[in-house]
Amino acid sequence: MARLKLSAWLLLGVLLLLVGVGAALMSVDPAMFRGQLEARAAAAFGRPVQLGGPIRLERSLTPRLVIGDIKIPNPEGRRDADLATAEEVAVQVALLPLLRGDLQVLEVRFSGVKIFLEAASDGAGTYPFGDSGTPGPGGGTLPSIERILIRDAALTYRSVTGAVTRYEIQAARLWNLPGEPERIEAEGSAKGVPVRIFLAADAPAETSEPHLPWSARLEVQCPDLALIASGRVARVFDWDRFDLRIAVRGEGAETIENLFDVDLGGIGAFEITGSLAAADGVYRVTELGVHIQGTDGGRILAVTDGTASGGRDTPLQIALQGTFGDGPLSVTLASERPPAAFFEGTAWPLESRVRVAGAELDLRGAATAAGSRVDLYAVLQGEDLGALARRLGGETFAAGRFRASSPAVLERGGWQFADLEGEIQDLGPWRKVQLAQGRGFFRKDGSVSASLAAELDRAPLSLSLKTGPGAGGASARPFELEASAAGAVLTAAGTVVTRPDGRRFEAAVRVSGSRLERLGVMLGASLPPIAAYDLRGALAHASGRYELRDLSARLGGSRLSGSLQWEEKRPRPLL
Repeated sequence: MARLKLSAWLLLGVLLLLVGVGAALMSVDPAMFRGQLEARAAAAFGRPVQLGGPIRLERSLTPRLVIGDIKIPNPEGRRDADLATAEEVAVQVALLPLLRGDLQVLEVRFSGVKIFLEAASDGAGTYPFGDSGTPGPGGGTLPSIERILIRDAALTYRSVTGAVTRYEIQAARLWNLPGEPERIEAEGSAKGVPVRIFLAADAPAETSEPHLPWSARLEVQCPDLALIASGRVARVFDWDRFDLRIAVRGEGAETIENLFDVDLGGIGAFEITGSLAAADGVYRVTELGVHIQGTDGGRILAVTDGTASGGRDTPLQIALQGTFGDGPLSVTLASERPPAAFFEGTAWPLESRVRVAGAELDLRGAATAAGSRVDLYAVLQGEDLGALARRLGGETFAAGRFRASSPAVLERGGWQFADLEGEIQDLGPWRKVQLAQGRGFFRKDGSVSASLAAELDRAPLSLSLKTGPGAGGASARPFELEASAAGAVLTAAGTVVTRPDGRRFEAAVRVSGSRLERLGVMLGASLPPIAAYDLRGALAHASGRYELRDLSARLGGSRLSGSLQWEEKRPRPLL
């Protein structure tokens, strides 16, 4: 009986306590906490925070303050008025401090978050976490909130060039429980590519050391790409100090093309590994290994020893050793000034050297603001032009020593060269080919316009070529070619079609001139002395076979018509 009475009194006490707590909560005006919430949010983000909507209190033993229409304004001069907005934020607080008019935040839930980042013309950006270079007393620990949950967030980033990239976060969670190591997990996507992030400290926040206390793991998984970066970072929201091991493997280049808006046609399976570290504003890549195959499974590129270093205030240095195809490859790149000069309106000097297949390419020049223009002087030379062409996947032909030089300009619309000059020895039947007055413009859409003056063993030759991008970016590209030499004029107009089984071209061709024997001397062939000639037809090539249809020829006073076929593997044509 005594125990029943004690239990009844305890139950009554609990009920009275709950009633008292409920009454106390009913008397709490949530609007009184607006100032505290704005001040704490501003301290956390390093920027003023505006709570535009009303504040309501969800009354329970685990009360929540729910706020709508939250904004973090951008500084003046930015395109977007706000750095971030949120439809709603729910803040769970401790009960007893709340009743005393104070806030002890236990959990924060964000929903409908939108973040707008943009890079300024000097390369700086707007970021949501204030000055990360001023660590708090925790030596890189998280804010004193036990749990943070973010759902349905979107991040939009605008580059210096105005390009906009969107990232989505389906869910992100942060745990900062007393006595336990902090950790962060996030799932989202970048341009449709799934991304998973995991960060975890090795020790509780109160015992963490400031030197790389966090273990980090970044995972990207999609049908043709897997990226894993694991290692250690100094601060959660500060990537100026870290030490990571990175591995990227893929079966194709589609995901990378979508993420970075580049065209890597012809790339098959690939693997990239290396160590990436940052400290004191300098980033270093060591033990870089790269293996790239073509779509046919053949090896395109292998880097067995690669290093790179640089930072915003540290000049860029790159050195790569490996193979291109079956031949050795060596690449070096160095800049005299740090990348920060990119954004200062002054030139950013750089030089590079590439060695492949016995040839050497030297580049010297400078880049302007944000890399919008690069001016170079290029020199290409070697002992065997035919070997270089074969290594680069071109047609097989015989050629010896060569040298060519030209100024070149790279811009967003494409690249161009002018005043090309050089020399090629033992090219086909010619002992010496002298190049001069070469000009060309290669546009980003694939169209080309080029011209060249040359001497084939002192016989003058002029060439001009124009190609179009193709309708709707199709694989069929129109072209026009004109050449004149030894009293002859060649014109051709048609299309080149790229297909999985190779290239095919079709063109209307005409060759006309006077004194046919002069053309024969230049070509290294014996031709009869004919005063005037005119040949026309439709030329096609596919799968190693040539065909000249609708041939119409006028040789002096004679005329003939017909067709001509020949195959690369057969010595005699069919007339």
